[in-house]
Amino acid sequence: MPIEIRWLKPNHILISQWHGHVTCQDMVVLIEELQRILQSAPRPIHTLLDMSEAEGYEKGIVELYFDSPVPGHPNRGTLAVVNAPPSLLSMIEDANRIAGYKVIHIFNDYQSAQQFLLSRDSSEDAAPPAPPKQT
Repeated sequence: MPIEIRWLKPNHILISQWHGHVTCQDMVVLIEELQRILQSAPRPIHTLLDMSEAEGYEKGIVELYFDSPVPGHPNRGTLAVVNAPPSLLSMIEDANRIAGYKVIHIFNDYQSAQQFLLSRDSSEDAAPPAPPKQT
């Protein structure tokens, strides 16, 4: 499978590692798996997307992701992307601009992205719980 997902920190941080050429069908499978994980998650799940071994991706793959329920899911945490191809960088910048804040963070190396997500996750664990929502 060109897209492999596994836990870096169970129920906190996922790693999505892309290999070779990723097709739209691969993205559909990934979206279904992410929806399942996010739906059952007790908290926001951060993701490290490692594109270091990706050789390319099929046209339309980015649109499939952004048109899916995954980006707006309440349990969708921070996304850190390693070695994004130049063709994806402008789309990431657009997504951050549209959101009004940095929802996708770009890194040149795996270690920096991993440390960023681990520190972000640790700071969330240290924060006091949010008050219950008033109905």
